[in-house]
Amino acid sequence: MKISVIVPSFNQGRFIEETIRSIVTQTGISRQPEVGGRQENADLELIIIDGGSTDETLDIIRKHESSIAYWISEPDRGQADAINKGLKKATGDIVTWFGADDLYANGIFAALEKVWRKNPRAIYAAPVANFYSRGRQTLLRPYGLSLETVIQYWQRRSLWHDPGLFWSRAVIDTVGDIDTTLHYAFDYDYLIRALQYSSVEYIDQVAAGFRLHRHSKTISQTEQMMAETAMVSQRYWPLLDDVDREGFERSEHTVRVRRAASQLIRGKREGWPLLWRTLRKRPFATVARLAASGPTVLIERLRRFLPTRYF
Repeated sequence: MKISVIVPSFNQGRFIEETIRSIVTQTGISRQPEVGGRQENADLELIIIDGGSTDETLDIIRKHESSIAYWISEPDRGQADAINKGLKKATGDIVTWFGADDLYANGIFAALEKVWRKNPRAIYAAPVANFYSRGRQTLLRPYGLSLETVIQYWQRRSLWHDPGLFWSRAVIDTVGDIDTTLHYAFDYDYLIRALQYSSVEYIDQVAAGFRLHRHSKTISQTEQMMAETAMVSQRYWPLLDDVDREGFERSEHTVRVRRAASQLIRGKREGWPLLWRTLRKRPFATVARLAASGPTVLIERLRRFLPTRYF
C-alpha cells in the first residue's frame, strides 16, 4: 500500500515541523535505499502545498526536503484549492489531507494497511483526539457513517473527524476535486459525496491529534463553520426520502445558545450579540436552553484541565 498525505499550509511555521515528523517517522512503512541524497519512503508520498508563507515555514520544509515527494509555495484560493493541487500530484492507493498544525499517532499507517488489504475501495475512518495547550485530550471515535446519518448530522447518529478520514484511490477517482467554493465544510461535503459510492471501514487505532488553538478555524471561526455546515447539509436534502426539518431548526438554535454561553464564560464579548439574536428569535426556548446548557458548558471547560492522554 502506498499512502499520499497532502498537507496544505500557510504560516504554520511553529507547528509544521512536528506535523512532518509525525508523518515521516511512522513505523510499519518501508524505506527505499538512499539515492542522490534522498531516502524516500517507498510506501509514503508526502505532498506539501504552501500558500506563500512569510514565516519560518519554508525553511522547515527545505530542512525536511529529502522526505517530501513534492512541495510548492505560491498564493492560492484557500485550503480547498491547496488540497486540490495536491490531489493532482497524489499517486497513492490511499489519499488523505492533513492540517499543518496536527499530529499523526504512530502506527496509524500500519493499521490502515491491514484494513485496506481487506477492502481496497472504501472510506477509512479512525478515532481522533482533540488536544489543547494545557494537555487535555478528548477522543472522538467514528461510528454510524451513512448518507442519511451524515446529512442529518443534528440527530447525532454518526460521528467522524476529518484528520481520521482516509480515501481509497477508487473514492478519489470517483468523487473528484474538493468544492473550492467552501472554506469550512469542504471535508463534510466530500464525505457526503463519497458516501454515495463507497462503504466505510472503521479502524480501531487512534489516527491523529487535532490541535485546538486560538488561531485555528475551529476556535476562531466557529460561527462561519456552523453556517456553512448547515448550508452543505441542506444542499443534499433532496437525496433523502424524509428530512427532520424541525430537528434541524432545534439543533441550530441549541448550538447557537451553547456557543454564546461558552463565549461568555470565557469572557468574550462576541457571546452577547449571538445570545441577543437567539433571544429575539426564540426567547423562551433560549432561556430554557441556557439554564440547561450553562452548567454543561462550564463542566466541559473545566475538564480540559485534566491530563488525559490518548496519543
